[in-house]
Amino acid sequence: MSVSNSVKKQILRKEKGRPFTGREFLKLGSRKAVDCALARLIAENTITRVNQGIYMRPKSTQFVKVVAPDVYEVVKAVAARTGETIGMAGAEAVQRLKLSTQVPIQAMFYTTGSTRELTINNQRVKLRHVADRKLALAGKPAGMVLSALWYLGEEAVNNEVLNTVTQQMPPSVLAEVESSNIPAWMTNAIHNYRSVVQST
Repeated sequence: MSVSNSVKKQILRKEKGRPFTGREFLKLGSRKAVDCALARLIAENTITRVNQGIYMRPKSTQFVKVVAPDVYEVVKAVAARTGETIGMAGAEAVQRLKLSTQVPIQAMFYTTGSTRELTINNQRVKLRHVADRKLALAGKPAGMVLSALWYLGEEAVNNEVLNTVTQQMPPSVLAEVESSNIPAWMTNAIHNYRSVVQST
């Protein structure tokens, strides 16, 4: 089977709307052959190019011709391509966990790489370099929770916030946050929440 056909066969097994990197096909042939195969598939509208080295099978609905991929999924694909660790930034995590109705003006994610901006879905997305401590659970649901708690801060993290989190996540997620390298105030907030829950 040719490299082009091998690449196409693997791509057709992928979920529509979920980004993937071109690098994962390099085991099928040379970089030049894989790039040519991907270019051909773009021309056929089998895939679309989302960002440098990142593609997806187009997904559509009866209302939208092409559904834009989730920005976080694209960012995770960027991480897979570059080898850096990327996690959800605080404001983004707070909004996704329904701890605030305020939508961030600009999507931002934390990274172990350099601070920079990308264009995804025709919007500017910022990658901001942070200390490894804030990316200890990156890529996991617990990482999203940890990022949200860091962002809200000691004064805002209370039982109501933690209750909202636990309604959306399994108990193991909060336990995973607690077992990571978190500050004392965060540990105390989780312990206090557990005490209240156990007493009711």
